[in-house]
Amino acid sequence: MGQGWSPAFAAAYFIEPWKFKFLLLLIPLYSRIKSEEVENSVARGEILGYLRQNPGAHYKLIKKDLGYGNNKLTYHLDVLQKSNRIKWRNDGRLKRYYPKKYSIPEETGIKNEILRIIDRLPGVNQKQIARSLDIDPRTAGKYLRQLRDDNKVVEEKETRELRYFSPTRQPVTSSIPHSDD
Repeated sequence: MGQGWSPAFAAAYFIEPWKFKFLLLLIPLYSRIKSEEVENSVARGEILGYLRQNPGAHYKLIKKDLGYGNNKLTYHLDVLQKSNRIKWRNDGRLKRYYPKKYSIPEETGIKNEILRIIDRLPGVNQKQIARSLDIDPRTAGKYLRQLRDDNKVVEEKETRELRYFSPTRQPVTSSIPHSDD
């Protein structure tokens, strides 16, 4: 009893014109997930529910909170994206996921946090922002430049460092009285 290939299989697999015809025979084995099957999955239902409660959650957070492994979460997020149930947006190094009908805020994540810090502490510098967010100062600088280019922050040079302000701030007036001698 040899373990050789049957001549028909060998011809279909190794002879180029037959290879394509052989693969055509396998196409009926491929199937797409139907719309109702997307919603019938417990895991996908949990992910959709989680994203409705936590829009903008990133992969690691979803994985941690739902307790899924990498393969399972990646598969179900992919199915939900392809079936148009969720959408995503890059936010720096993070990919944030949202339910399909959720309107994504203009600024998310780190940029939004930077804007809050600048509103709270006008005149803050890049190093202070990086320290508050526990990020690398170069990363903070990248986001500050983007915010500056989008006219979301104003930067002013003070000695050797840049200070950041909200563009809607009131101008600072001197509190030292001037004498008209």
